[in-house]
Amino acid sequence: MLSVAKIRSLKAGPKPTKHADGGGLFLLSNPDRKKFWRLSYRFCGKAVMARVRAERDRFVGLVVEDVEGWPDAHKISGSARFTAPDRLILDDGTAIEAGRVVIATGSRAVWPAAWNALGDRLIINDDVSDWDDLPGSFNGFLAIRRHSESDPIADVDRRSRECRIGL
Repeated sequence: MLSVAKIRSLKAGPKPTKHADGGGLFLLSNPDRKKFWRLSYRFCGKAVMARVRAERDRFVGLVVEDVEGWPDAHKISGSARFTAPDRLILDDGTAIEAGRVVIATGSRAVWPAAWNALGDRLIINDDVSDWDDLPGSFNGFLAIRRHSESDPIADVDRRSRECRIGL
């Protein structure tokens, strides 16, 4: 276990150095004399993915259960378009006025056409849900579509984060 005196006496070397404290905890001392605590850990990929699927299934189950509890008169299936903020017209011509509208459409992944060149290396959210285990590492992109349909795909907000498991 590292003592306060030992930590204070650590000299900066030419490259970052790890100093073990036990239980996967270590102190990283950098050449610039800055020190950072780090914890080395491993995920049990199979358990993580089982939990991800269980949470997804629980969420879907709760939504379905809630919607099934709605009176039939409040559920409409089909195509509709808004004619005013509180009015819809259905594909059969029926007009509906409502204070609140829940639109349940599902989801579909969308990506720039250039990414098609990635072939089977392009992984979308539906693929991840089917994984039995986590890979050693992967890169992920979070794409959030803006509300305006006129926004081109090039304006999608992308955030990249590398995930390394078991470092």
